Amino acid sequence: MAVTLKMIAEKAQVSVMAVSAALNGTTRTRISAEKREHIRKIADELGYRPNVIAQSLSGGKSHLIGVVIDSYMNSSRVLMLRGIEEAASANNYRILVAEQHESLSDLIEIFKVFEQYGVDGVICLSHDYMDMGNSLKEILKNMKNIVTWEEIPNVNILSVSIDPVGAYRELVSGWKNSGRTRPALVMNVDFNQQMINRSNLFCQVCREYGLEAEIIKVDAAPTDKRIFSLMEEVIREKLLPHRADCVLAENDVWACSLMGAASKAGINVPRDIAVSGWDNDVFCTGLVPPLASISVNAEEIGRQLTTLLCRCINNESVHSVVVSSEFYCRESCGFGNKQ
Repeated sequence: MAVTLKMIAEKAQVSVMAVSAALNGTTRTRISAEKREHIRKIADELGYRPNVIAQSLSGGKSHLIGVVIDSYMNSSRVLMLRGIEEAASANNYRILVAEQHESLSDLIEIFKVFEQYGVDGVICLSHDYMDMGNSLKEILKNMKNIVTWEEIPNVNILSVSIDPVGAYRELVSGWKNSGRTRPALVMNVDFNQQMINRSNLFCQVCREYGLEAEIIKVDAAPTDKRIFSLMEEVIREKLLPHRADCVLAENDVWACSLMGAASKAGINVPRDIAVSGWDNDVFCTGLVPPLASISVNAEEIGRQLTTLLCRCINNESVHSVVVSSEFYCRESCGFGNKQ
């Protein structure tokens, strides 16, 4: 049998209104801190579980955070989700996770479901489309508590974004100083706004050092099972004809596959071509040669997203956050100290 507020009130010898105030954190009924703690202790002893939907409808907090993820997300987003969960728990919140991939209608429906469940706020890790559509933009604008991973152009929403310029400069300057002159960037053909920004900044940094980057587009998801054969094609049809001598891949899985495909083609990494990845996955140090990579510290970003949202929920002064990336120099990049 479900434990009710009346049952808790009878055992604590207080009114139902006092129980509601103690458990929902409301201030309409004034009770002392000692009595509030006494009520909560009895509720725990009885095994009380709040009805979060009823709480939110009555004006209280549900202590639920909605999180939208991309079903095709790579490992860095999984780590981001872990950071979100840790920070949510530390702030006495639970997370409600929903997934979708490149479907505006599904994303809009997810926001509606979150609203029905009475979540206190939403963290969106999957929203970055070239054409978002006015219907989604209007929903986002009208949502009270929402933060996104990477900002949405022309939509004033709180966000946590990555600044890769420092890491790019360390990587490109290292290539330049070691005599490499023909950099390439291997990216997904289906550019979203985040990838466009990363690509433009990489090309900009290359130009700072007097280099012109070749952009190579690959039609594949981050974890596509065809990726090794696709990277063989990249080497055969793109890198060799363009005489590229250093390459940055969109993620570490692609960079790992590039190194394997290069080895199969008789190309030595890093002597003939230097390779670097993105995400600094756990397997990078176990490869031969160890893979250099740019880290965005995904778990910390998850914690930052949650902290930002909690402050927003509590009506504190907030602003969007930009975090720096870090370049991990290892043997595959062909220069410098190894990490």
